[in-house]
Amino acid sequence: MDFLCKIIATFFFLGNSPKMPGTAGTVGAMVLYFILLFTNVINFYVLLACMLGASILNILIGKWAENYYKTKDPQKVVIDEVAGYFLTVMWFQPSVIVAIVGFIAFRIFDGGKPYPIRKVEVFPHGFGVLADDLLAGVYSALTLIALSYLLPLINASWTITLFQFV
Repeated sequence: MDFLCKIIATFFFLGNSPKMPGTAGTVGAMVLYFILLFTNVINFYVLLACMLGASILNILIGKWAENYYKTKDPQKVVIDEVAGYFLTVMWFQPSVIVAIVGFIAFRIFDGGKPYPIRKVEVFPHGFGVLADDLLAGVYSALTLIALSYLLPLINASWTITLFQFV
């Protein structure tokens, strides 16, 4: 059971990176995004499923991870970065530009933790581990929406279409 939990928590051991494990986990999420993009199976619902799947797995293994690594929000646990990255990019027409700009924005907000991102880390177990990355994903998505008005290469058509129904 520990082995399966390690695979999930570290997103196929990317979290074991000796330097910048969060970035390594986000790179893994971006690689998955590229696989979905280049196999042409990417759409909003697939990206939503990736985000929800990573979020649920994070919550389920949160307590195990804290006990196993003997710390709150262990650096090796990067499944939360996967959820945050997919929350960032799922609102946009899939493209290489969205993948890369989303990656950069997410790493800036996840690493910098502007207010109130650091405040939500206090939630227990997997919820606290996940909450800061989802909030960083929201900040990143809003940044990409703003950039979509400035840079025609980022297409926020999904976002605009989805918000019309809300």
